[in-house]
Amino acid sequence: MDSIRLQRLRCLSDTGEIKIKPITILVGENSSGKSTFLRFFPLLKQSVESRTIGPVLWNGRLVDFGNYKDAHQKHSEEDICLEFKFEIPSFPKNNA
Repeated sequence: MDSIRLQRLRCLSDTGEIKIKPITILVGENSSGKSTFLRFFPLLKQSVESRTIGPVLWNGRLVDFGNYKDAHQKHSEEDICLEFKFEIPSFPKNNA
């Protein structure tokens, strides 16, 4: 994963694009969203591994955000946006 961006997830209005490098340090005041940011990774894992109808498994064995309404930023009418980018390396074409 190269970068992530979280919008309207609990207390996070918009993280902007955060590049994930070999070392990433989160610093901030209490209740500023550090734990919510870190809980995104197990949320992504449990959502990908589950066989549910919805795209995101908010309440699972790795992390519990409750339901969509609980996870949604209270003062926003827009949907939660979970964005991540990754690069798929290109492979040389087989010239056989």
